[in-house]
Amino acid sequence: MATYQIPPPAPMSLTGDVVENWKEFESAWDDYIIATQLNTKLKKDDDTDDPIGMAMVAATLCAVMGQACKRVLTNLPTLTPADRKKPDKIMQALREYFIPQRNVLYERFVFNTAKQKPGEPIDVFSMRLRRLAESCEFGQLQDELIRDRIVIGTTDETGRERLLRERPVPNLNKVIENLRAAEMSRSQREAMSGVAKEMPVEHLKKMRKGQGRTQKPTSVQGKKVPCKDNLSKKCNYCGQDKHPRQECPAKDAVCKKCNARVTGRLFAEVKFHPHTRSSRCLYLMIISVKLMRYQ
Repeated sequence: MATYQIPPPAPMSLTGDVVENWKEFESAWDDYIIATQLNTKLKKDDDTDDPIGMAMVAATLCAVMGQACKRVLTNLPTLTPADRKKPDKIMQALREYFIPQRNVLYERFVFNTAKQKPGEPIDVFSMRLRRLAESCEFGQLQDELIRDRIVIGTTDETGRERLLRERPVPNLNKVIENLRAAEMSRSQREAMSGVAKEMPVEHLKKMRKGQGRTQKPTSVQGKKVPCKDNLSKKCNYCGQDKHPRQECPAKDAVCKKCNARVTGRLFAEVKFHPHTRSSRCLYLMIISVKLMRYQ
């Protein structure tokens, strides 16, 4: 029958945040001695201390704590030779070394000034506040103070206003749940609006390419006027395909009624001559230019 060997805790690291490293090692060690039943070797059957069992557990502790932590233990002046064979004395001495006495006022100042960072999820923000509250000695008020700090320090102003209106005052779990739901809906709305914003851009591209809606032609004196999209492809004087002004057959055309020179956009927009409002004059102008095409 195969047996499962429980791995020992990771060695204590003396780099980085040493206080947090010690807390993690201490928690892992407590779980390890329970899982391997080493805690049963600390006492005899009559509930008295077992020196042999305690020495074996102390040796196991020194073996798993790592060389760096073991050097610290060796240089601790508070441990006597007898204490070095008791695991509880070893853990207490290391705890006092790695976790110095903290200033509660300063720790609470850090907690009370904590705010949610831009882009930080609400779950990450709440876990960060829990770690800060561990050294503040809040006692039974810890959850309520964490709730207050989340409401005050969140970047979701709409969610804060909604929570302040809610009655009765929601607890910590309810606050985190509401802000998490708002955070999720906001990200989904941004994803949906991002898809919707692409549609007008494509529509504008089609309009620029001439694939969109075009202006309907109008009429003046019963004559249809081409839409503006086609004006740029025609000559403003003779109405033919675009060509240099000097080569236009209507460049020197004159009105046969008033002898005025023909100006631009005669065929494109069919405007009245500036010297007369007569429709016959307009007709003669058009005929005059048409005749010049075949000369």
